[in-house]
Parts: sequence; C-alpha cells; structure tokens
Amino acid sequence: MLVDNKYIEEFQKIYEKNYHQKISFKEAQEQLIKLMRLMEIIYHPITKKELAIAKAKQKELLSK
Repeated sequence: MLVDNKYIEEFQKIYEKNYHQKISFKEAQEQLIKLMRLMEIIYHPITKKELAIAKAKQKELLSK
C-alpha cells in the first residue's frame, strides 16, 4: 500500500501531539499503513435497511 509522504508527515505530527514522542518517518509509515489496513478490514458502510434494523433494535432495547 502506497501512502503519500504528506500523510505520513501528518501522522507523525498527530502521533507526537498525542503521545509526546517523535517517531521516525519509516515507523510512522508502517504504523499508518497498519491503521489504514485495520480500518479497511473493520469499516464498511451499512445500507439503509441495516440502519433501520439497528434503530429498531436500539429502540426496543431502550424501551425495556
């Protein structure tokens, strides 16, 4: 997976801001690719039908 250098540099900034620790460009690249792969695996949009089912289930659970 190829990632533009500007996104890797932005990831470095975010990492440093959140963890108060600098990481190398290579480490940032590896972590960013892992994060992107994880998101690719776990995230998928739901259909309107799936959303309606989820809302109905939530409403049912909250009414108990």
